[in-house]
Amino acid sequence: MNNSIINASVSLHALQQKLDLLANNVANVNTEGYKRREVSFQDVLTAVKQQPEDFELPGRRTPLGITESWGARISPVQINFEQGSLKSTEQPLDIALEGNAMIELFEVQRGPDGQPLLGADGQPLMDRYFTRGGSFKIVQTEPGSMNGYLATQDGHLVRNINFEGELAPILIPLNHRIVIDTNGNISVYNDQSDSELPTVMGTLPLYQIKRPQLLENAGNNLFRVADNAVGNDDVMEAINLNGPRTAATRDIQVRQGFIEMSNVNLTEQMTELIAVQRAYQLTARALTSADRLSEMANNLRS
Repeated sequence: MNNSIINASVSLHALQQKLDLLANNVANVNTEGYKRREVSFQDVLTAVKQQPEDFELPGRRTPLGITESWGARISPVQINFEQGSLKSTEQPLDIALEGNAMIELFEVQRGPDGQPLLGADGQPLMDRYFTRGGSFKIVQTEPGSMNGYLATQDGHLVRNINFEGELAPILIPLNHRIVIDTNGNISVYNDQSDSELPTVMGTLPLYQIKRPQLLENAGNNLFRVADNAVGNDDVMEAINLNGPRTAATRDIQVRQGFIEMSNVNLTEQMTELIAVQRAYQLTARALTSADRLSEMANNLRS
């Protein structure tokens, strides 16, 4: 198989992957909290063939040699974490974030029998996740209980640090009004009792993204640190909005009653989609031309 056919076939595969990614972005233009995916193209096995010394003429400015590659491939998919627009829902358990921040979640690892898996220290093993917000719910601690835990719609619990310094879910009493301020502090009000004071139940665990390229998609607008990351502290950094604000945390706010929409720009995605389709057509035509040239060469030999 000659170089032209290999070059075209490899490039067609990369262009098809780019088309699939753009189509996925367009399909999620109205998906709450969706972050668009981006890729770029890279050359495959680029080499430079040297020319004879006779071509090295005095005053020559063009590069020597002939650059030859074996097509193009797409780079690893990157998630763009730019801020999406906020949509008001007036629902107390809808939470959106402004600025570079994410909420930490966890899920207890369980064995085939449904029992929690324990580590060497006797504590349950947990999987960490991060989200930009969304629609949350209260999950009852046990049937008939008047308390519940703050969780996502698919059951991932929101982390909190209790008074003993241990990591635990955020406990919310049922039939209470929930108020979340811009710093992420969660208070509950008993509207049926005029004498009962509001109670602070916890604070949303907020983290700032330091190395977004090491976050991978975990589905349902959840993200986790990639397995090849050196350490979680190098990827995400815990922040406290109740303390002094820094330049990095000055613009971060928690918005109750709002949902962050997709950050997909439909015009940009459709424009890029058309450009990739045209590149696909040209590359397919190059493949056809290379095949015809090979056929002509075979006929000449015969």
